[in-house]
Amino acid sequence: MWDSLGEIAQSLLDIAFSLFGFNIDLGNMGLTAKEFCDWNTITASEFGTLAEILNSAFVSLGLNLLTVFVMIDLIKKAMEIDRISWERIIMSVARFLIFKMLITYSYEFLNMIMKIGNEFTNTVINTINFQTGTEFSIGEMIKELIDTAEGGITIPIINWSIMPFVLFVVFIIIYLPLIGTFVMCISQIVTRVIKIVLAFAFAPIPLAIGTWEDGSGTGKRFIMNAVALAFEGLVMILCVHIYALGLSDMQSGLMVQGNNWGECLGCMIGILLMNGILTTALTTSSQLAEKWSGA
Repeated sequence: MWDSLGEIAQSLLDIAFSLFGFNIDLGNMGLTAKEFCDWNTITASEFGTLAEILNSAFVSLGLNLLTVFVMIDLIKKAMEIDRISWERIIMSVARFLIFKMLITYSYEFLNMIMKIGNEFTNTVINTINFQTGTEFSIGEMIKELIDTAEGGITIPIINWSIMPFVLFVVFIIIYLPLIGTFVMCISQIVTRVIKIVLAFAFAPIPLAIGTWEDGSGTGKRFIMNAVALAFEGLVMILCVHIYALGLSDMQSGLMVQGNNWGECLGCMIGILLMNGILTTALTTSSQLAEKWSGA
C-alpha cells in the first residue's frame, strides 16, 4: 500500500543539476564536494576561464601600481639622504624585479600553489578511501527507512503497518530544513571557488602593494591567503568524509538493530543533525586553513 512513498521521498532528495560546469547533487555531498575541491575541474569550468580572463586584465593595472609604489619608495629614500646606501638601493631594485615577475606571472604563480594543494587533497582522498563517501546517497537511505519500517500501529484485517506513512509524514515535515542544510553546505563549498576566482582576478594589486616597503606585509598576507585557499579544499574533503562515515554508521546500526519504526525515526532526525554539523564544520574550515597557513 505504501510502496511508492519511499520512491517519492527519494525523488524529492535526489536533486541533481549542472552549474558553471560543476555537477551538483544535493543527495550526494561526497560527489559534490569532490567536484568543487578538484583543481582540474575548477580550471576546466567557467569559473576557471573567468579567473584567467580577469587576471590578464588586471596585470597591466598591477604593473602600473608597481611603478607608482616604486617611485614612492625611491622618493622616500631620497628624502632620507643620510640613510642611503648601495645595499638599500640594490634591495629596492631586487624587490622591484621580483614583484614585477610575480605580477606578470601571477596566474601561473597562484596556479602552482593550487596544484600543490590539489596534490595533497588527492593524497588524502586516496588515503581515506573517499570513494565510499561519493557512493553514499541520502535519497536511497531515506527510501530504505520508509519502505522497511516495522512495528507500530497495524491496520486490522489487512495487516498493514501505517508506520511507513508516518515516517513519510515526518520526512515531509523535516524536508525543508533538510534541503536548507544541504544548500548551506554546498554554498560553503562554492564560496571557496568564488574566493579563488577573486584571488586570481585581483592578484596583481596586492602583489604590487607588496613592492612598497611599508606595504610588504600586504603581499605576504595575500600569498599566505592563497595557500590557505589551496588547503581549505583538503579540510572540506575531510569534513565531508567524516559526515559520510557518520551516516554510514547510522545505517549500519539500523541494519543490526532491525528496522524498528522508532530507530528509523531517530535516523531521520540524525541525518538532519549530521547536516547541521557538516554546515558548521565547513563554515570553520576557512578559519582553520588560515590559522594553519599563518594567513
